[in-house]
Amino acid sequence: MKNNLYNTTPIITQYLKIKNKYKNILLLYRMGDFYEFLFEDAHKASALLNIQLTSKGKYNNKPIPMAGIPYHRINTYLKRIITNGISVAICEQIQNNKKTNTKLIERKVIRVITPGTIYEENLLDENKDNLILSIIYKNTIWGISWLEFTTGDFGVLEVNNTHNLILELERLNPVELLIPSSTKHLPTLPIKKSIIKYINDDFFNYNNAYNILYNKLNIKNIDTKLHNGISAAGAIIQYINNNKIYNLSHINHLIFEKNKYKLNIDLTTKKHLELDINVNGKQENTLFSVLNTTMTNMGSRLLKKWINNPITNYKLIELRQNAIHIIINNDLIYILQNNIKKIGDIERIITRIALKKAKPLDLIKLKNALKVFPKIKNILNRILKKNQHIKSILNNIYLYIKIYPNIDLLLHDALIDNPPNTIRDGYVIKSHFNLKLDTLREIYNNSEKYIKKFENKEKIRTGISKLKINFNKLNGFFIELPKKHTYKIPKEYIKNKTLKHSERFYSKELKSFENLLIESKENSIEYEKKIYKKIINILINNINCLLKTSKAIAALDVITTLSERALALNFCKPIINKNKIGIKIIEGRHPIIESVNKHQFIPNNLYLNHNHNINIITGPNMGGKSTYIRQNAIIVLLTYIGSYVPAKYAEIGPIDKIFTRIGSYDDLSAGKSTFMIEMHETANILNNATFKSLVLMDEIGRGTNPTEGLSIAWACLEKLIQIKALTLFSTHYFSLTQIDKKFKQIKNIHFNALINHNKITFMYNINQGATNNSYSLTVASLAHIPHFIINKSTQILTILKKHKTNHTKIYKLINFIKTFKIKKLTIYLKFFKTLINKIKHIT
Repeated sequence: MKNNLYNTTPIITQYLKIKNKYKNILLLYRMGDFYEFLFEDAHKASALLNIQLTSKGKYNNKPIPMAGIPYHRINTYLKRIITNGISVAICEQIQNNKKTNTKLIERKVIRVITPGTIYEENLLDENKDNLILSIIYKNTIWGISWLEFTTGDFGVLEVNNTHNLILELERLNPVELLIPSSTKHLPTLPIKKSIIKYINDDFFNYNNAYNILYNKLNIKNIDTKLHNGISAAGAIIQYINNNKIYNLSHINHLIFEKNKYKLNIDLTTKKHLELDINVNGKQENTLFSVLNTTMTNMGSRLLKKWINNPITNYKLIELRQNAIHIIINNDLIYILQNNIKKIGDIERIITRIALKKAKPLDLIKLKNALKVFPKIKNILNRILKKNQHIKSILNNIYLYIKIYPNIDLLLHDALIDNPPNTIRDGYVIKSHFNLKLDTLREIYNNSEKYIKKFENKEKIRTGISKLKINFNKLNGFFIELPKKHTYKIPKEYIKNKTLKHSERFYSKELKSFENLLIESKENSIEYEKKIYKKIINILINNINCLLKTSKAIAALDVITTLSERALALNFCKPIINKNKIGIKIIEGRHPIIESVNKHQFIPNNLYLNHNHNINIITGPNMGGKSTYIRQNAIIVLLTYIGSYVPAKYAEIGPIDKIFTRIGSYDDLSAGKSTFMIEMHETANILNNATFKSLVLMDEIGRGTNPTEGLSIAWACLEKLIQIKALTLFSTHYFSLTQIDKKFKQIKNIHFNALINHNKITFMYNINQGATNNSYSLTVASLAHIPHFIINKSTQILTILKKHKTNHTKIYKLINFIKTFKIKKLTIYLKFFKTLINKIKHIT
């Protein structure tokens, strides 16, 4: 074959031209029954997907690397690619009806799949939002926009510094981040570099963004004051369109987030409190896992969003609490959950309908959900009339749940109950729904009768009783005869294949029927597709109302779940006192520990206010200090999502932020030691906490020598006193507890333990005052440290305590001498003899 301008074959030339348009993403190039990765993509895919790397042909006299996957397993491999934050372009073979001189099959990219623009059910995490986010920095303002493509939630906000940008990125946790390609200096962001995409600066043009949002998406609630935010929003839509996705009818409203209604919690705090990921990086034994008894995946996602995004909108918090009160008091949990679980994840189904990518089974699930809406609406109507004196979020939920009798009837009449996976398979639409479709199907449906009739006719005509008409995908219909009867074969039979004991033939009549059968099937499926598209378009006309209904159902699922949890776990309704700084918790509990603890959890109280805003907590290792400080933060957080809380009584004042500095770990890849991370987290608290903040600090200063560590801890406490932040400060530095003599805002509390026959019993209850008993050696023995180590440690500890006592005596002596005055010699004469004796006895 003559080489072309690329000095290679036409198929590689075609590949290179297509790949040139998609340089920075993987290209899945369809070749027969395989999708192939070529050149550098082959090396990347081989390593990423653990598939064999081969080579075929040459380019510039070098073998062309190649790695392939079967076309029918593409979804399995796509999930692994997308999970790693990598985008991929799907290049398909296109049937070309035009006659050309070349045998080269036409190919083109039909879709670009990126982590933030997937909508396929099998590629998504059903319990997690899948956000794509864009940012732009201009005139000292960061514009931020985010889109949950699978639900249509579309948000815009602006922040004025890098710290707040990082907080928003931690809160939103995107799977894909878009940034203008001209961005030169990007701050260190709390996300993987693999998900950052540098895109055309023109995508961020404000005028283009406004035009797309207002005119193309018909979004009318645009706040033009948020110039950078709108630019970022427009960039997302243009990026999606550029990836060959154009049907965006489900995106029709902007959410403008107000910072004044957010209770800020950073990623560190979320990790320490184990909101949805535990300390081992797993999803079990977290606050989310304890609370999540939702009936739908969309409810599960919304619950996780509420947990990670507490609010300070007191009115909305009260509406949520009132809804829980109504559901519990009217015994509605079971009946609501029993109906909600029949609805499923219609939020993402409706999005696939809007994108015109819904499968027949999606429509069946929607049909089943539509039948439940009237039942839920009737339940809410009845209960709201009974409790009309109480305003709650149930009022809004009731308004947004609509009933769709016409759509329900259409789907019931049009679709069979158990349809095939895709419309391409046919027989999705019921018989008798469309007369023309029934007519087109008739030939295909009667094919079996025709074949049987043709077979009997040929048996009689040829006199061969063992003549059979068979079918396979390779040859179509054929006539099969035993070899011993070949002398009876009519002249019009055309030989197809010879087997060991039989011969295969076909006739013009049989092939004519086969062609008619194929044509009738193709025509019926094509017409069925047209009917299916009409049904989809009817649904799209109702997409806005359907989306609002789905979100209302998701909210009802979460509220019902919080009601069930409150009742099952003995939670109480907290009081928010927005005019009084402080926290009062009686018999508070840690919901995660309580859920896994085989023994009864011992509750504890907490009292903090403006005049007494810091508790220093001492006590033994494993005595309950860390559990105590975490449980109080969780109780505050639950209060600010509108939930009931694990306590007998809780009264919480205004809180704007929750900070934690708990545990020890390093980040060697970033060159950060345990102590450096501790100091970074401490600096973040001291620089950003306010008098409305809740601060949890666990053993500050332990990453360095005791003297310096104590000094740092003491200085931090004095700074927190200045800030007036509500603080729980646990420590093993007993000297630190003396600070309460200097500052009245500080109180000492401690956990205790009992030692009996060298066995330790933790009491787990809070006591007033400080303790110097850490029981470290006893705890070490519980961890099965060898006995000779424990014994040696005990000996060393005795020696060190003796030296410490001597050092204390010397310090007192030196201090006494420094303050000694000649004029008062007679007064101090008696003490002088005592000093001499002290010096003699110092060893």
